[in-house]
Amino acid sequence: MLPPEAGELAFFRDWQRVQAERRSEVEELFAPLPLLEAPLQDDEVTGLERLAAHGERLFGERLPHALLCESPRVRFTRDGDEFVASVPLPGADAQHLDVAKLDDDLVVTTPARRRRLRLPRRYAALSLTEARLVGPTLEVRFARPAQGSEGR
Repeated sequence: MLPPEAGELAFFRDWQRVQAERRSEVEELFAPLPLLEAPLQDDEVTGLERLAAHGERLFGERLPHALLCESPRVRFTRDGDEFVASVPLPGADAQHLDVAKLDDDLVVTTPARRRRLRLPRRYAALSLTEARLVGPTLEVRFARPAQGSEGR
């Protein structure tokens, strides 16, 4: 990251603005994962000594092997005759969300990105029946195709 004092120079003002915009974008896209930042180095970080110093700047007091975040994961459950995939989507807007099942994948598209999730074998043979946002979680329901609805 550019140091704050770089913004005092006209040449770097736009760079700092763009850097701040990208940082916000990354923070939003990867929430709730923490952002680890280090200042821009004057040269490539090579060699054990410089790599160790860089790691200390990134991790601070945290242990490099420590768990940095416990965020919700994609879950697959059963609800009666239906199967449900629960996909964490913090900050998603239901009006700008597209959900589709393509072959063995669940494809979730937001204005910021597209995510393709490989479905478990049991879900791959099912039909997507409903997708709705429940708080910060996308709930996608699947069911067996109705008898006679598949071509022979």
